[in-house]
Amino acid sequence: MILRPLQKNIELIEEHIAEAFDAHPFGEVAKLQGTVSALNASNASLETTAAKTSLGAEDAAFWLVFSAILPLINRMPITAFEVAEMPTAKAVEVIRAGLPARAFVGVAIALSLTVDELAAKLGVSPRTIRDQRKKLARLSSENTEKLVRIARIQHQARKIFSTDEAVSDWLMSPAPALEGAKPIDLLDTGLGAREIEAVLNGIAYGNVM
Repeated sequence: MILRPLQKNIELIEEHIAEAFDAHPFGEVAKLQGTVSALNASNASLETTAAKTSLGAEDAAFWLVFSAILPLINRMPITAFEVAEMPTAKAVEVIRAGLPARAFVGVAIALSLTVDELAAKLGVSPRTIRDQRKKLARLSSENTEKLVRIARIQHQARKIFSTDEAVSDWLMSPAPALEGAKPIDLLDTGLGAREIEAVLNGIAYGNVM
């Protein structure tokens, strides 16, 4: 694997990380990355890495390669949450290019939804997202914008409700200020998102219950 062209290594790394994020909480993957990076910096053997991280030999070899070339890859996929906080011009640039389809995973986890459930709520075919994730494809600009939209709402609500769980509960519950509609059911349109943002602003300033 080390002898493969760098671009191929990067593609394999992105695929492996995507699978890891799908299977484990973000914190576990980040901890594993940090552990292997430290072992790699100390020139630990493959056997030591496998033993100290409870990885099989093949996975240990992979993570050693990953940690070795990580400083060269300042191009790991950004998340919808990062795009949501970018200056408008930069965010539009990213949206036009499209986020990787696996960006759905991080948003779904934050909202306590499955990827299929999130896709359906945004009016996107779950099967399309599954296929795009499998092929490591990018989302269309339209679907990227929908994902960034809900990430922006989640970020705004997080400042009010303090925890991801509380945000998820609010989004999934009927809101009197929305005539009893659940906020999550309005996020497939720009108009609905703007209304939810207005309600959140009202809650923040004490004008809306």
